[in-house]
Amino acid sequence: VTLKKICLDLPGYGNHDKDGLMELRNTAKSADVFISNSKSNDDMYKSAFNYDGNIYHCGFPRNDELVGDAAKARDAVREKLSLQGKKIFLYAPTFRDRFERTGIVDYSPFNVDFEKLHSALENNLGGDWVILVKFHPIMQNAIDEDIYFTLPYVLNATSYNNMQELICGSDMLLTDYSS
Repeated sequence: VTLKKICLDLPGYGNHDKDGLMELRNTAKSADVFISNSKSNDDMYKSAFNYDGNIYHCGFPRNDELVGDAAKARDAVREKLSLQGKKIFLYAPTFRDRFERTGIVDYSPFNVDFEKLHSALENNLGGDWVILVKFHPIMQNAIDEDIYFTLPYVLNATSYNNMQELICGSDMLLTDYSS
């Protein structure tokens, strides 16, 4: 069973985006091979993309980093974000399609009591914690930092370009990303 429905498997996918449907079909036809990590993903590719080509089983290159050298990632994240000596809690909520339909960021799915979270981290686990928030890239230009990032220990990591490195470099993660 796949984690979520995509493309042709979405209810009514072709009903509202005829150009996107045609582009998807052409893209799938032009692919020489899909990369997969499981039989479940094979089935999803076949169904969601109407794909009947070759499928190569080798894992997911973008996620292979997650089983790599965590110490290297920890150092890289802290160096790039100037967070040496800090513990990192990463909050990475997935994309919510309300934004795409309206162009307005609805922060209600992302409401977190960051003051309470920060206090719990420092009081229960010790150390000097920062909370990084990484919104989905599609929302990158819509984030109003004056509304969301008002506490000095809550930082916007949305523009950080390597999600896997950010995950490996964090001490704790809260996410609902499906990949």
